[in-house]
Amino acid sequence: MTTGIDLVLADHRQVEELFRQFEAPRDPSLVGRIVAMLTDHDQAGHAALYPLARVVLADEALLQRSMIAHSAVKTAIDQLRQL
Repeated sequence: MTTGIDLVLADHRQVEELFRQFEAPRDPSLVGRIVAMLTDHDQAGHAALYPLARVVLADEALLQRSMIAHSAVKTAIDQLRQL
């Protein structure tokens, strides 16, 4: 049975692979795919993962640190889109 954690880890692996592909010949078309995956990942985290983690972990400080880290990623994505 696939869990939410499995999906998050699979997303991370896919994005890491896209970055490896981008580094090789510098294929600019991969940027759009990377941005789309990171955006989807961020939205899923905020919609499903964080609410569940808040209930299960009951560690507000950990959640706040995680949300700050994801906020930095979202800011970088928004900056990429403006380019």
